Amino acid sequence: MTPTKCCERVWSKTTFPKLSPCSFTAKVERDGKPYCKIHDPVFIASKREKMLEKVDREIAESMARHEIDKKRFEAYAATYGQGIAPAAVAGLLEALEKCAKALDSGFRKNMRDASETARAALAKARGEK
Repeated sequence: MTPTKCCERVWSKTTFPKLSPCSFTAKVERDGKPYCKIHDPVFIASKREKMLEKVDREIAESMARHEIDKKRFEAYAATYGQGIAPAAVAGLLEALEKCAKALDSGFRKNMRDASETARAALAKARGEK
């Protein structure tokens, strides 16, 4: 008996791709058609199933990490009252002070308006009126 070729058609890897018969020797026969191992429908289904299981596992792990991160953030937010760490507030206040000083040195009206806005935000962050 002469070896038969796979019945699947594949795209050729030439400059002008076209559908050509698969060049591999058939190893199995499914529904009366010869298939090589690569194009065997059972092999493809099992490969796809493994890939989907892997993706589902990765998604579940990612969701678990997300839940852990969410719980950490909630604990962190509860520790620091309104969810802002004192060090972050101090850094923001310092940055606002620098911006206000830099804007005060400007001569244009819009620069002074921006300076007043920055000073108001700074006073509000400090709890001043």
